[in-house]
Amino acid sequence: NLIISASGGSGVIFKGTGDGSNKNALYFKNSSNTEKFRIIHDASANGTDDLQFKANANSVTVMTMLQNGNVGIGITSPMASSDGIAGLEIGGSAAPGLTIKSTSSSQIYSLWADASDNLNIQDNTNNATRLTVNSSGNVGIGTASPGSLLTIKDTGDISTATFISGITGDGFRIEDNGSDGTFLEVDNIFVRNTLRTHIF
Repeated sequence: NLIISASGGSGVIFKGTGDGSNKNALYFKNSSNTEKFRIIHDASANGTDDLQFKANANSVTVMTMLQNGNVGIGITSPMASSDGIAGLEIGGSAAPGLTIKSTSSSQIYSLWADASDNLNIQDNTNNATRLTVNSSGNVGIGTASPGSLLTIKDTGDISTATFISGITGDGFRIEDNGSDGTFLEVDNIFVRNTLRTHIF
């Protein structure tokens, strides 16, 4: 164990030579002296001056932190193509994403990008894609293949929170009943000009 203590503060400084070849590094090895992780600061004159967390004997870059504060997980040049947006970028060849889990329940959700350039919100607990945004800007709710600006899964419905089936509410509901057709229910209708109906 290494303990550094001082009444006025203490620390460890890693300083490179700046000759274009040296990098500061901290290595983590197991009892067999096999390297598992390393933390590297590229302080050389020809380096990028970033901080990298690597695994598998330096073969995999797990995380990169740049001097401007951008952080990349699974990517070494975070936010390079983000149109000026700074922050966290998650990359990878196999469905990169972010998973969120409540410690007080078993519900798990993921926000991830698939190989078809779709952005998805996944309900991992029930193995269902809840929302999809494709590269055309179409949004799908309950469907992973939205064909219009907003596509809702068959037999689904759209309604306002104020909808009451009858005449006492002030909302609406559109409900797809499959082979029975689509229902449009409106609590109150106000027409400013002309209301046309067509029966086929």
